[in-house]
Amino acid sequence: MTSMRKNASAKRFFFAHLAIEKMLKAFVTRSIHRVPPKTHNLIRLIELASLKCTIAQQDFLSRFNAYQIDMRYPDEMSILISSEKAQTDLNKAKEFMEWLINQL
Repeated sequence: MTSMRKNASAKRFFFAHLAIEKMLKAFVTRSIHRVPPKTHNLIRLIELASLKCTIAQQDFLSRFNAYQIDMRYPDEMSILISSEKAQTDLNKAKEFMEWLINQL
């Protein structure tokens, strides 16, 4: 296990989270007809967008929220993750983005 900050995957996780966040904010804007709130919480954005996620998707987003904290707020925490888990979560992020695109 390595710390996310010491791992080359840290930026990939951050940008994957950012891509999901921005896509969800577009759905929120469509749903509430105004600028979405300033939040990075993917679960909150799902709720505001009125999207119906599976329990597995919600669990993934809850875990994935932590990855952006590591890059945005480096004094808060450091995530330890195996390379296998990192690849699995990046694949799940890609699958979730594809699911979002299919919701358009």
